[in-house]
Amino acid sequence: MKNATIHLLGSGCIAVLDNDVQMMPTSLIRVIGDGGLVEVGRGTVLAERCIIANSDGHGIYDQETGRRRNIERDVIIGRDVYVGAGSRINKGSSIGDGSIIEEGSVVNGQLSSFTLYSGVPAQAIEHDIVWSLDLVDNIYGSSPAGIEKAVI
Repeated sequence: MKNATIHLLGSGCIAVLDNDVQMMPTSLIRVIGDGGLVEVGRGTVLAERCIIANSDGHGIYDQETGRRRNIERDVIIGRDVYVGAGSRINKGSSIGDGSIIEEGSVVNGQLSSFTLYSGVPAQAIEHDIVWSLDLVDNIYGSSPAGIEKAVI
């Protein structure tokens, strides 16, 4: 997780990264608010420049009542998910196990398991898929450390 960033801004904010999560350089997890949560499941890969946020990062208020309109909402990413470079996972989103988010996609809402998503906003492209780091392993070696050595 070299050069990756996790911001916890508020009381009781939690970022949970399960075993074997790979968070590549320049990726950001931002958890804001009282008791906010971002959870990333085992074996998930977050490529470069991914942003995962449970908040808009600013308040929007009703002009008459002063009531806040854009409340923080948790983000849950399942196991063995691949999030492509430059993607953004917005507040209130959940991604099912084994899914792929293609590079530059923007996720809003609930995404199914074992599905390829692409676009702004992310839309299902193909169902019943699985992914592997086999190509990366063949080029750089079998561990995430092999990838870091090739990039440095």
